[in-house]
Amino acid sequence: GGIRESIKYRAGLLAYDLVSGINCNQRHKKLSNKELHGLSSFIQTESLRSAYQYTDAVTDDVRFTIQIAKIASSLGAIVANYAKFVAASRNGSAFNAAIVSDCLSGSEFTIKAKQVVMAGGVWTDELIRGSQIEHNLSITPSKGCHLLLRGDLINTQKAFAMTAPSDERLVFAIPWRGTLLVGTTNTLYKGDLSHPIVTREDAEYLLDTVNHQFPHAHVKYQDIISAQAGLRPLLTQEGKTLEGTSRKERILRLSDGLLAVGGGKLTTYRPIAARVVDAVLKAADGCKWRPSFTENIPLLRRISDQPISSNTLSGTRPLSQSSATIDYGQSIGTFDISATPMTQSHPHVFHSEAEISYCLKHEMVLTIEDFLARRTRTVLLDPQNGTVAAKHVATTINNYFKWSHKEELSHVSRYLLFAKEHQVDMT
Repeated sequence: GGIRESIKYRAGLLAYDLVSGINCNQRHKKLSNKELHGLSSFIQTESLRSAYQYTDAVTDDVRFTIQIAKIASSLGAIVANYAKFVAASRNGSAFNAAIVSDCLSGSEFTIKAKQVVMAGGVWTDELIRGSQIEHNLSITPSKGCHLLLRGDLINTQKAFAMTAPSDERLVFAIPWRGTLLVGTTNTLYKGDLSHPIVTREDAEYLLDTVNHQFPHAHVKYQDIISAQAGLRPLLTQEGKTLEGTSRKERILRLSDGLLAVGGGKLTTYRPIAARVVDAVLKAADGCKWRPSFTENIPLLRRISDQPISSNTLSGTRPLSQSSATIDYGQSIGTFDISATPMTQSHPHVFHSEAEISYCLKHEMVLTIEDFLARRTRTVLLDPQNGTVAAKHVATTINNYFKWSHKEELSHVSRYLLFAKEHQVDMT
């Protein structure tokens, strides 16, 4: 970009350093073309005016979500899997219960409560309509897509922030578990909320951006390992573009006993949750309100009773140690991560029976996709999208739940269809 762009980025990075609380050694710095080229020989530096390096955090959204659920459970929350909120029900003018469907059996049941909170993300409009309530909270779903490319294409240990040539949006290329994670897009979405897919147009946008910044890498469709799409629950703002739409959340009291929250984003989930809980407690009759103490609860607090010995990881293969430590953190002391892998189709993708058994017992795994996509990232990291591993995983799960042969085949077939959703739709 030009001088104005350079000044804008510098000002933004200065502000980022101030609010992030990082130490002096981690603050951003300007890079020369030589230094930048040293990070990756594929990067385009001929027309580059300035480049900066800064420090940021990285997370795995799947393991992050599971850890939050575990911490909540350890503090007394009741966590239910495959329980679908259908509607809120009322007694007179006040709402006092939620109608919930068991997605596996199809049966419905009612959970009574003094306060009901609808935190349905992109489904918020649908849930409020199902409860037959007048409201002025509207959600505009925005689709964000990522591609996982072969990790050896650019061969860098550093993440890069790039500008898309078509619309100058910021796109990131991040080395992640042996792959290169590229994203994200931001487009209006009007399809099935449960099954957003990465289209050819989405993939071309991201590939064009990578090839614009790394022209000598010559990234092609064949280099895509997998693709993933998700939806942002943006608050509808008339006259605003998706880029200009605020990511701020809104908490709305729909009726006595019923709250709804819309908007927000992952990085602000904790203050949003604190404000929702505060609103619930303030509204509850006879409840002595006190401010939420969530900020004092570390997410890495020990859940298991037994401390981990310093020798826990001794003698294990480096790949086992790396994968299990990243995925399970302090919980790795509860199962034998050095057990012989059942399948290893990629240097960063393998699973032992002990790991699957752990997830069955402690992480509510009920299906193949639960394990290969929602507890681990095999569906994304594996060049076969977990289709080879699925049969082995199904056998272990079957030993736990005692599926019939027909049920096991049905679960495998369902996973194969699920895996296709993590490829680019070329139609």
